[in-house]
Amino acid sequence: MSLMSTNSLSEDMRLAKLMADMNVDIFVESSLLNIDASKAPWAARLQGMRADLGAALVLKVRYLNALKSFANAEPQVIYGVAEQLYRRNRFFEEREHDLANGVVLDDLIYSPHVESLWIRRAMNRQLHAVYLPAEILCMIFERFLANIWEISDRDLGQSSMNKETGYESLLVISKVCSDWRNVSLGMKPFWSRINLNWVTEALVAFAERAEGTPLHIEVGNPPELSWRLRFPNDDDNDETFDLMTWILIDSESIRSAKTFNLHFTTETRMPPNDPLTELLSRIWDLEPLPLESISLIDATRKEATSLGGKAFSNLPKIRQIFLDGFQYPDSVDLPPLHDLASFHFRMTHNNGPPLTLPSLRRFLSCTPNIEELILENIVDVSTSSDTSSDMDFQIVLSRCRKLVISLSLGLSPQQLFSTIMFPHIEALTISCKKVLMQNAFLPFEHLPSYVRDITGPCKTLEIKGDQYIMSAKYYIEDPADGGLGSAVCSLTSSRMGGPVDDDDLTEEDFLPDIHPVIGSILCSLPPADPTSLIIHQSFTRHPYGHPSVGGWKALFVAYPSVTKLDMGALKKTFTTNWMKALADVSIFPQLERLNIRGDNVDIKELKKTLISRKSKGFFLQMLHLWDTTSSAQSNERAIPSTCVNEFFTNWASIKEFVTNGASIKEL
Repeated sequence: MSLMSTNSLSEDMRLAKLMADMNVDIFVESSLLNIDASKAPWAARLQGMRADLGAALVLKVRYLNALKSFANAEPQVIYGVAEQLYRRNRFFEEREHDLANGVVLDDLIYSPHVESLWIRRAMNRQLHAVYLPAEILCMIFERFLANIWEISDRDLGQSSMNKETGYESLLVISKVCSDWRNVSLGMKPFWSRINLNWVTEALVAFAERAEGTPLHIEVGNPPELSWRLRFPNDDDNDETFDLMTWILIDSESIRSAKTFNLHFTTETRMPPNDPLTELLSRIWDLEPLPLESISLIDATRKEATSLGGKAFSNLPKIRQIFLDGFQYPDSVDLPPLHDLASFHFRMTHNNGPPLTLPSLRRFLSCTPNIEELILENIVDVSTSSDTSSDMDFQIVLSRCRKLVISLSLGLSPQQLFSTIMFPHIEALTISCKKVLMQNAFLPFEHLPSYVRDITGPCKTLEIKGDQYIMSAKYYIEDPADGGLGSAVCSLTSSRMGGPVDDDDLTEEDFLPDIHPVIGSILCSLPPADPTSLIIHQSFTRHPYGHPSVGGWKALFVAYPSVTKLDMGALKKTFTTNWMKALADVSIFPQLERLNIRGDNVDIKELKKTLISRKSKGFFLQMLHLWDTTSSAQSNERAIPSTCVNEFFTNWASIKEFVTNGASIKEL
């Protein structure tokens, strides 16, 4: 294309690509006359040459088109018409001369001349992306902004958005071109999310440009209160919270906010006069607010922070509440929160006021439509201070689908479920504290029928633990090689400490001649018919020793549909007994795959077990033997075997796994 071309831009770009191909063809015909250019390495090189040369010529066509548009544009009265025409003609002639003399195109495009800025804008307008509908561009920009905020949300306390200039990362999108800048900065959602640590001018500008759009307000560790930067004085403390109060309360930003996130981590030094509680109290004193989500985290002190009086009482539209490091809200005068769907309460310091069952009931009686209830690391969920007025009716949360709760010694699951019902629960996690680990799962013996309904269809049962903690997890799916998903039911019992005391045990507490943990599994866990059974560390250093062969048989017989057995981290004496139990082909008649993890496996006993099953027509399809202590545990390899169809291990000492006598060739 020349400066005098009358073709359309698309036609000139098509001709430029053809010209690039012609130039490469001429090079092939002249310089590669006796070379087969259809084979490596020339084929790939020529393909790259065609693409690169085509892109270069297309860029030149776009530049020439923009230059021609510049020459034909109506003059703007800036220097006077005559002055502007003179400058334009001179610029046009200079560029024509530069192109004819081989000046690098990028140097022309990005030259410091004012006219070059006009040329670059004209070239940007040639791109199809610029002509996308504004609605599509807005969707793209919103996704860009959401990604920045999502990264910040993962660790708001340490986020770069907490800096005074944190807003600058949002403005990057406005630097692409003037057209995109006009669209992006014209979006109200662009301005609707703010961080209270930004400079005041930025906060005011963002809030004004939001123009009534619901705000999303957040604040992480204020730089002025950071331990890492310097030791702040009391004046800094007062000024920081005075500014927060002014922005939230006096400027009325909170009155149009949709979300409010406040996260202070251990990197922050809080003042002793508890201004955070005072700030929250002032928020609760405002007229009803449109907040839909609130997240409050305070990890700056050992004591749980008070929320102040009337917490959440003026949030009729609230849907999500997350509290970490705060006291449980006082619900005595709390109005019904009909829209609340998720309540997540975490107490991390173990020294806050105890959460009693009546307090929990009072709060839940105000949240009839809650769908997710998570109570983590609770200090003490107890029945203390029970009164007839607090406990004389049963609360039914028919919409709750997920429950995560930690129970103290004073409250059993049976007591909890007798006073609060979750009839349509789909995911359940319960943690109990119990001193006697030999009856580890006894607290879960009388779970309501709707809990048994979610464990019944589960295909995987995982039992893990040691002398201090035991857990049983139920999964809907079979475990893939990549691991399991989330358990639909998780039951955990932990020992508070001190010696194991069995003085209170009787013969009725566990089955005769069976290890008490196995007896607890069989008697207390909700029923399931899994196809995958996982047992890890469950009897390590247990005061009652390792289960007998009969004990293992009693456990295995309870799950006849198992096709995959995963055993791990057990002592060698433990593995011997369960392998002897497995030699009985009435145990797991459908077993196809066996996974064994650990470095204390009785290899000879394993071989005897597999030979015994094979001789009776029960041939194992796959065996995995992993030494989890090995530095090369990822270097798993196939081993020749006549005991199983496929055998994989990372044990360097094992070379063969054969049935001739008792030989296992090892280094």
